[in-house]
Amino acid sequence: TGGKAEDARQEAVCHYLGRLTPREVRGVRDRHGLSQAEFSRITGLGEASLSRWETGAGIQNVACDRLLRLLQADARNLARLRQVADVH
Repeated sequence: TGGKAEDARQEAVCHYLGRLTPREVRGVRDRHGLSQAEFSRITGLGEASLSRWETGAGIQNVACDRLLRLLQADARNLARLRQVADVH
């Protein structure tokens, strides 16, 4: 029991479900040097949801996981979303 055990359990669940782990979710945002608020504004993901995914308090659904994977795979995808967000 404890924090490390909970982290390990969360990672195992994410791997089983085929979802990014909390550390990987945060890594996507950190790679671009964005706060949760700015990342949320650009992607349309809820800031509270993003916080839950990064801390392991929740697991993103398939659609959100796929969006995060696209952002993880190619920085140009975030640039495209930023253009859309800046227009609106």
